[in-house]
Amino acid sequence: MIVAVPDIATPAAQAAMRRLRRGLVVLTPGRSTIPEIESVVNDLSQRQISILGAVFIDRHERSVRQKEAAEPKQPSESAKVKEEAPVESPIARLGHYPIPGERSAVVESNPMQELAEQVAIADGGAVNDEALGGELLSALDSASDKGAVEAVADYLVTRTEDMVQAGYGQGGFSEELINAVSTDGFLSLRPLADHSTVGQWLEDELKREMSQQTAQEVIDRLERILSKQAGKVITVDAWLSEQFFTRHLARTDGEPDIWHLTSTAGTVQVLLSARRLDHDRIEKLISDVGSRTIDELMRYRKAATTRGDLEQADVFEGRIHEVRQFSTALGQLIGIDERGNSDFVWTPDWSDGVRANLAPFQRVGVLPVRVLSDAEVSSALSVG
Repeated sequence: MIVAVPDIATPAAQAAMRRLRRGLVVLTPGRSTIPEIESVVNDLSQRQISILGAVFIDRHERSVRQKEAAEPKQPSESAKVKEEAPVESPIARLGHYPIPGERSAVVESNPMQELAEQVAIADGGAVNDEALGGELLSALDSASDKGAVEAVADYLVTRTEDMVQAGYGQGGFSEELINAVSTDGFLSLRPLADHSTVGQWLEDELKREMSQQTAQEVIDRLERILSKQAGKVITVDAWLSEQFFTRHLARTDGEPDIWHLTSTAGTVQVLLSARRLDHDRIEKLISDVGSRTIDELMRYRKAATTRGDLEQADVFEGRIHEVRQFSTALGQLIGIDERGNSDFVWTPDWSDGVRANLAPFQRVGVLPVRVLSDAEVSSALSVG
């Protein structure tokens, strides 16, 4: 027997639910909210009703569409900018990403739009939802090589943007991840004591949303697709190190909300939400990232020297010098250099825009690519 109820709170619906053993939640894009969905799911669970899944329905009115087609009108200036309704689940987004805060970046749909449509049925990231991982794997299997690469790239960039910028109650992420990005202010792309890498966080979060075996298979499949395209074995962290910032720049029209700070050869690499960055967090980067990395490299150098591998010891010495340069560059931004002074101190003023605040970081050489022209850097610094 199938029982369809429009409103779970009505007496008739409550009576009908006493006979249910399984349920399917129907969602309306732009109308169904996360609190409402959570309330329904909790209610069904308490009644020991198994949840089969969720589907979206489209409630466009045909007559309205036909009228608009018959009477076209010039779009307003604001309508020329494509807008998308925010979607809470980072898994279900894939093609579009609403940036938390004052403005939103809109990303064009990837070449594998059906991937987003298939995975969207698992909106909300239910724990142990094997449909989520199964649909993702199935879609990746059926894609062309180019389509799969672009879908994976879009997924990883979107997911990383979500993780780095998420706050409490956003995106359904674990409290551990939110604590890391809120307290530390950054996620590392390189192994670092007491800090998981972006790839490790991604894997941990997926394991909360599906079984560990399926999550691991998803990660393996993503990395195999990227490795085939790159012609070499590549991990999620390695791919993000090479691709994330340029793709994020394209998404945000050259005004990145997430900054990629790196030492010259990439021994240290972190991603952070720009508007969370201040002097205290720069000091934390110098101590928690710079100093700890140097301590670790010095241990490696000592071990190499002890076993007589002088060539390897020299490699570690070079990396130590590289990380010290990175820490010195960050120190200059907050008024500290090797002599204890600096000719410019970065004082963030977001009313000046993202690019103006980015200029000092480009000047000291801690970005992986040039974002601003020399003239733009000089102008921003002269105003500052």
